[in-house]
Amino acid sequence: MKLNITLLTLTLISFTYFSFSAFQHIDSSARTNGLAGGFVGLADDLSAVFYNPAGLRQVLVKTVNISYSLPYVGLPVEGLSLAGIGYLHPIEALGCLGLNYVHFGAGNLYKENLVYLFYSNKLNDFFESLATEIYTGINFKFLSHSYILDEEAKKLAEYLGDPVLTKGTSASAFTLDIGCLIRLGRITYLGFSFNNVIPANVGIYYEDIVPQDIKTGISFRKPLEDNKIINRFNINCDISYRAQTWGDFSDRFNFHTSLELYFKRFPIILRSGINLNNISLGASYSKNISKNKNMNLDFHYSFSLPFRITDNYGIHNISLYYSFGSPITEKKKEIIEQKIKVKEELLEEIFKEETPQQQPPQELKKDLLKSTTIQTEQPETEPPQIKQELTPQTTHQPSIQLKKEKSKEIKEESVEDDIMKKLLELEKEGTQQ
Repeated sequence: MKLNITLLTLTLISFTYFSFSAFQHIDSSARTNGLAGGFVGLADDLSAVFYNPAGLRQVLVKTVNISYSLPYVGLPVEGLSLAGIGYLHPIEALGCLGLNYVHFGAGNLYKENLVYLFYSNKLNDFFESLATEIYTGINFKFLSHSYILDEEAKKLAEYLGDPVLTKGTSASAFTLDIGCLIRLGRITYLGFSFNNVIPANVGIYYEDIVPQDIKTGISFRKPLEDNKIINRFNINCDISYRAQTWGDFSDRFNFHTSLELYFKRFPIILRSGINLNNISLGASYSKNISKNKNMNLDFHYSFSLPFRITDNYGIHNISLYYSFGSPITEKKKEIIEQKIKVKEELLEEIFKEETPQQQPPQELKKDLLKSTTIQTEQPETEPPQIKQELTPQTTHQPSIQLKKEKSKEIKEESVEDDIMKKLLELEKEGTQQ
């Protein structure tokens, strides 16, 4: 038994140090795993800490979450698990602060620990002139990992002269994640994140730099007021690139797409996603515990089937979210939404003006056809004067076109004047608040 543990330990050490894969899969959230990692542009709950810390400011109430994951169930390596716990605390006109802890373990042989201290804000709270919502966020991240060896493994390492195990069995480092989230329209959000900004060397003997991870994503959050079944849906598309030196291009680049459905009559949310490594399904159930105290409980489950690692029963995740307390007020959110709406209406108006003019009515077409027919039926000996009278008049067409263009300019100016007046009124309302 000890020999098997020793061999497994050495195999795990070899895999970790020669594939440079430490701290690669650290997301224990059931919701984001159900979306196959397509979350950078959405990032609207506590699990945004793993993808885009800027989105944490979208959470308006105090939130606690507990997550647990069983990766690659059925593999010969027993005891693989991933667990996390976090707390988010929003503060009026300042932003959101919080703490998150994640632990990965491979039996009693290998452990990884990550501690996140995060802060996220909304720039509109500090710069009132911004015409759209802009969020920013940062993670201060502490990484550590260690190997736990029995006596037989230690003796074997000393006998083989292994430089890694004879020097030590643990290492730690510090790094940063930064993110940004921008609202582009009424339903469109664009997100960016840059993880592991500071190079973090977690090697015990050999250098082992945790690779930088760059992500970008777009999210469409569409409410369906007229639909009797679906309340709203989210469509997300992400691109991620992990700047590691090992593996081929598919190990570094990934594309994620996902869909999330909210229902009107049932407190159930369904989601699905796919990326280049796995396909995922997930569901959530929401329960309001107390309306007076605004206490809510959300249960999430997801299942992911990997494409590249076979002979297992997939990845299973469960998460529990508990939110409570009064939400912080969204400063000038209604005014920003009205501004966005006004701008979109202006663009629609300009687009309509730029479309080709409609064809003349059918009766006018008939008259033109008739005059043309009369003209062609006249004999060639007919005097030039009569021919000129029967020919459709075109001498006044340039002046008519000029009149149309002038009226179009006047109309556009009046539309822009109306828009500016409306925006000034909205600004005045904002300053009075």
